[in-house]
Amino acid sequence: NSRVADALELLAAGRGKRLLISGVNPGTTIADISHQTAGYDKLLNCCVDLDYSAINTLGNAVETRRWAIERGFHSLVIVTSAYHMPRALAEISHQLPEVTLIPFPVVSDRLRLEPWWSNGATTRLVLSEYFKYLYAHLRMRFDSAAAESESVQLAGLPPQGRTQ
Repeated sequence: NSRVADALELLAAGRGKRLLISGVNPGTTIADISHQTAGYDKLLNCCVDLDYSAINTLGNAVETRRWAIERGFHSLVIVTSAYHMPRALAEISHQLPEVTLIPFPVVSDRLRLEPWWSNGATTRLVLSEYFKYLYAHLRMRFDSAAAESESVQLAGLPPQGRTQ
C-alpha cells in the first residue's frame, strides 16, 4: 500500500513523531506491514500505532481524535489518497478543530496515468467520493447545530429563536 509506505517515509524523514494507521483490517499485524514495506522494521516496532476499530472515514476521524488528544499533538500530517483527501480533512478537522492538519495526498498510479473521467471505474470512484464529501458536510452541519442547541440548553438559556 503506497499510502503506508509514504507515511513511513515521512516518519523516517522526521516529519512526525508517531504514525497512526487507522482502519486496519483486524487480521493485519505490524509484521504483515513490515513484509509489505521493507526497511522500516525499527520504526514499525517503536513508533507506529494500529487502529482496528475504525470501519469508515468518520470512524477514522474519531479514532484519530482520541489518538491525537492522548498524545498531545497540535498538528498532524494526513496521508491518504488524493481523491479522498478533501473528505478526510473535513472529518478530521471537525473532530479536531484546534489541530493543524497538513495534507499529504497520495496519487494512485491509475489516476496518474489517465484523467479520472476517461475510465468508468475511476469516474464512479471520484463521483462517489464527491457525494460522500457533500453528505459528510451536511451531516457535520447538523452535528454542529445539535451541539450548539445542547450547550445552550445545558447553560439554561432558551434555544435561539424562541422566547419564553
